Amino acid sequence: MTYCGKCGKEFKDDFKPGRNESCPNCGRDLRICLNCQFYAPGRQHDCSEHIEEGVKEKDRGNFCDWFKMKHADSFEAIQQSDSERKKEEARRKLEQLFK
Repeated sequence: MTYCGKCGKEFKDDFKPGRNESCPNCGRDLRICLNCQFYAPGRQHDCSEHIEEGVKEKDRGNFCDWFKMKHADSFEAIQQSDSERKKEEARRKLEQLFK
């Protein structure tokens, strides 16, 4: 099952949102890095795929050809990974501040 990372709305496993598609429940863009199975904070461009150019706004719809909705057993699993992502981003910003 795939889920909206913000509100938990469930979608079918084969769901492939378009660039401008938003969640019918909360209105958040769906084709975003934060909802992608390849999103990997800390890796180059925060992506586990070898992409040429990074996406700057991870929470906005984009044109990435590698995008695949993240699968999870539960919405709680997505929320936990979202919390970990926020911690990692804060740590990275702090490190950049003191370079």
